[in-house]
Order: sequence, then C-alpha cells, then structure tokens
Amino acid sequence: MRRAIRLLSAAESIVDEAHRHNVKVTIHSRGSTSTRAAAKARVDLIYHADLATQADLDIIAKAGMPIAPVLTSPWIGVAHDGAGRGLGDRVRDRLRAQLDTSFQMIRNARDRGISVMSGSDTGNASAFSHGRWHGKEAELFVNEVGMPAMEAIVANTSRNAWLMGLEDEVGVIATGKFADIGIWNSDPLADITVLQRPSEISTIIKDGRIIDSGTGGFRQLSVEPPVPVRR
Repeated sequence: MRRAIRLLSAAESIVDEAHRHNVKVTIHSRGSTSTRAAAKARVDLIYHADLATQADLDIIAKAGMPIAPVLTSPWIGVAHDGAGRGLGDRVRDRLRAQLDTSFQMIRNARDRGISVMSGSDTGNASAFSHGRWHGKEAELFVNEVGMPAMEAIVANTSRNAWLMGLEDEVGVIATGKFADIGIWNSDPLADITVLQRPSEISTIIKDGRIIDSGTGGFRQLSVEPPVPVRR
C-alpha cells in the first residue's frame, strides 16, 4: 500500500509539473497498479494497460484519458517469430496470452467509451522499423477487437494528431488543415488490410501537392511481412 501511495504521489507531481509547462505525459504501463495510479494522476495517455481490471478501466473512463494498446509488436512475435529473432515457444506463448488479454481489455475499454489510439512500438528490438507493419494495428483493431473500420482509421489519424499537438493542422480532411492525404484504389472501410498494400495507393498529396508515385512506396525492410489476404 505504501509503495502504491508513493507511486501515485510521484506520478501526480510529474504530471502537474509537465502540464504547468504545457507538455503532455504518457506512461508505459502493463500492470494494474501502475495503470490505476496513472489514471488517478491524470496522465494524458496510457500505453498498453494490458492487465487493467474492470475497476481500473472505470477510473480511466472517469478521468477521460485514452489508451494505446500497441498490439502489432507482440503480434509479430507470435506470428513471425519476433521478425526472425528466434523466439522460443515459451516466449511466443506468453506473447499470445498477452495479446488475448489486451484484446479483451480494449473491448472492455470501448464498452466504457474510452478512446483507443494507435501505437507502433517502432524501434523496439523485437518489432520493426518504419514500413509496412504500421497498417497492421488497424487490422488488429478491426478483426480481433471488433472495432469498426472507420474508428480504426481515426485511431491512426486524428486521435494521434491530438497526441502530437497537431490537431489544428492534420488528422482530418477539413478546411484550414494541411492537405496531407493518401488515396487508395480500394475502400479501407470494406477491407482494412488495404492500408498494408502500397501497390493500391492511388495518390499521395503532401501540403496540397501531388507526390510523384514513382518515388513513393514503403521502405524495404530486412524482414517483410506476408501480403495480407483479401477477405
């Protein structure tokens, strides 16, 4: 109990000081105790929150902060052996259990109206660098969590724009915003996996200017994911 009180007190001090300087605070939290303390301290975003209980989620919902579960990194470990890093069976089994717990936690969070944001874990040693994997998070939201495709897209765009303090500039197509737009030949609302297929990108617009498609595409990775199967 004393440790939990000290944790909460320290978190509150950090958040208060950061907000005094107009800086957002995020926390990497997997356990129940740290997640609950983060919510009570009113951080701006909780990453992961895998083991958040129903009671923890009630506190998060009341405080009004979003969760970014970051599902793609453990999914890579389960489905692709940690991007070729030779994970053993015990590690893969643990990651599979972690994923199942996270999927249910996010379902419970959405039932309470908690906003869900997309994260990538880019740069994580067991995950990936910039590239094609980023579209996987939206697919996991839709196919594993049960999120509508538009909500998954919003989690990757306008909600993340807010986190970066760019909500007045990017994240939606609207008058007064930067014209940064990606156009696909297929409808991601009908098939969210299209966001992982650069071959179906029709047009990329940056600052209102059409980018030469001959110089576009995703950076090639040392280990490429399989092409998603159309559903």
